[in-house]
Amino acid sequence: MDALPAIAQAPLDEASELPLYRQLYQRITQFIASGSLDATTPLPTEKQLCEAFGLSRATVRRCFQDLVDEGRVVRRR
Repeated sequence: MDALPAIAQAPLDEASELPLYRQLYQRITQFIASGSLDATTPLPTEKQLCEAFGLSRATVRRCFQDLVDEGRVVRRR
């Protein structure tokens, strides 16, 4: 299953007080919690998320780092 269409279905809210990396983090954790993303489904790459949302790589990396730090995902090459 390709997770990108599900995650990028709606744009992030640039006018929100919540930083974009945190909005992306919440979106990904919601999909994990709902079972839409399981342990065998890889997350989209940093580049794919940057292109889908128009985000900088630093923003996506910050989101991924928070996910890794909290043990929600494992980063692999």
